[in-house]
Amino acid sequence: MTVAVLVDPEASATRQVEWALWIAGARGEDAVLLLPPADSHAALHAKIRARIAADPDFEEKEKDKDKDKERAKEKAKAKDKVGDDAGPDGGDAPDDAGPPKRSCRIVAADPIDPSAILAAAREPNPSLFVVLAAQFDPKDERITRLGAEVLPSIACMAAVVRMGDGEAWPLRHLLAPASRGGHPRTALQFADALATAVDGKLSGAYVEPELGDDAEHAGRLVAGDVLRSALRERAAMVTRRIVVNDDVRAGLLAICDDARPDAVVLATPRLGLLDKTFFNTLPAQLVNRLGGLPVVVLREAMPIGNRAWRSCAGLIRRKVPQVEKDVRTRLTLRVYSSSAWNFDFVALLALSTAIASLGLLQNSGAVIIGAMLVAPLMTPIIGLGLALAQGNRALLKRACWTLLFGVSVAFALAFALGWIHLHCASGDFVTAEMRSRGSPRFPDLLVALVSGLAAAYAHSRKELDSFAALTGVAIAAALVPPIATAGLGLAAGELYLARGALALFATNMVTIALAASAVLLAVGIRVLQREHRWVRHIVAFLVLGLVGLVFFLLGREPPGTAIELPAIVEDRVRAGELAPGERLLGMTARNTETGIDVTVELGCTEPPPAATITARAASLRDYVDWLVEEDVERLELHYSLRAVDTSR
Repeated sequence: MTVAVLVDPEASATRQVEWALWIAGARGEDAVLLLPPADSHAALHAKIRARIAADPDFEEKEKDKDKDKERAKEKAKAKDKVGDDAGPDGGDAPDDAGPPKRSCRIVAADPIDPSAILAAAREPNPSLFVVLAAQFDPKDERITRLGAEVLPSIACMAAVVRMGDGEAWPLRHLLAPASRGGHPRTALQFADALATAVDGKLSGAYVEPELGDDAEHAGRLVAGDVLRSALRERAAMVTRRIVVNDDVRAGLLAICDDARPDAVVLATPRLGLLDKTFFNTLPAQLVNRLGGLPVVVLREAMPIGNRAWRSCAGLIRRKVPQVEKDVRTRLTLRVYSSSAWNFDFVALLALSTAIASLGLLQNSGAVIIGAMLVAPLMTPIIGLGLALAQGNRALLKRACWTLLFGVSVAFALAFALGWIHLHCASGDFVTAEMRSRGSPRFPDLLVALVSGLAAAYAHSRKELDSFAALTGVAIAAALVPPIATAGLGLAAGELYLARGALALFATNMVTIALAASAVLLAVGIRVLQREHRWVRHIVAFLVLGLVGLVFFLLGREPPGTAIELPAIVEDRVRAGELAPGERLLGMTARNTETGIDVTVELGCTEPPPAATITARAASLRDYVDWLVEEDVERLELHYSLRAVDTSR
């Protein structure tokens, strides 16, 4: 294993080599120094080579695989000559050369080219990647590019070293926080290895909140547990420094002032190293307050899941054209403005709901399509997806409130129109268009998914954000018609219809929001600030809701499937719905696109007139529909003309 060290061309060459060899030696690994090309930094290369040559534990080794193979063969031949080199007792002859040296290889890498740095760093497959710097300056272009483009792509453990202003060397007294968690444990182990390599000492710092008179004692107990967990038997050799303070930063600074260490080793959460948010974290704040004291900030190796996610994200960024900054800004402003709850939104929503309700009652697909074009609900749903992609709390609140009020108004208006139609008009209230939206299926979720992808992509592209592109999306992603169907169904007492329509709307809304968020991230929408937990919580809630909807849709029987009616249906029909001289022979039900078809087979001695059969079928349909709490589309009566025993 190796330690790859990126050298700062503007810092002291001698001090950087000392840091690199110290870290590699403490870990018992070879070192690889990433330097600028020799033709442009000849003096830097000369100083570093001279310092490596003076180190008794390391030797410079050029990258030559053929020579490596030859050296390996020579060593193997030397082992075979045990008899020739054996001492008087048959043992090996003493080796005057001492223990073998570890190698230190120099690799050229352009210090301002992230791709060149990554290529050079990944080649030796290091266990640790170290960035050396004179200072952590967020205004330094080299530092910011390393944090944005290099370190997030390094999968192994990473460390950045601010070498400080001190001239004393070696650094023998190190200090590391001994708080709970995996990251501080890694810092303790790293600091202990460094201190052991120079026969130095390590201090473990712990800040205990104000908990009363026993706070300091409690802090010593916790610090002892942490040290034993991280260092095992070596924990007894670590000096424990405890301070009671509610402010962790102030407490650690007080410990540093009292202990006066030569260097401090800190840890930071995964992925947060030298990026734009790093400079607002506790480690960065401590670095700024510690003056010229050398500081090492560690980040643990990325888990496999994070590596796979970052690889996919990098592939998407390379393949999907990224939007420019001004386009991102205009998109945010446009969506934020369009997601507002104002008179225009209410007017369009009321008109689209009225058109959709009338189209549903008239069973007119053309009218319903017109309502889809007028409906303004797509924009706040896209706003919800954009808010999740950006971590934009203000946009999230606005989009959620607009959706809540909009759905409530549309549902109430549809209910009112349904109640008026039920009491003022005649004819079949529940139409085929209403039944199709009251019986959602899994393909409806797929339609919503693709619609959300198309809508977000059209919004993100200036050349596609046109009426033509978004019109097709509005037609595909039906939002207002399901709400109108739910309101009409509730007005008519069709609870099964209302429940299915609301499930369809929820499916469309959740799927479109998640799909839009994914597309906006893919095209280059960046978070406005550090991702907060509330974003992950909301995304997890929406994903769980979507999973529940998937199971709900998959659990619905496909068209043509036979349905087993509850036993109570046959019992009730046999007990109170048969005419004199009739006997119930059997009932079957089958699921269809628009509802449930029920067939009732009756035995009788004399068939009733056709008008009576039609009237009885309609009556039985309503009766069975009420019993099964589902929409019975059609009920047929079949009479068997044979003598039956009506006493059974």
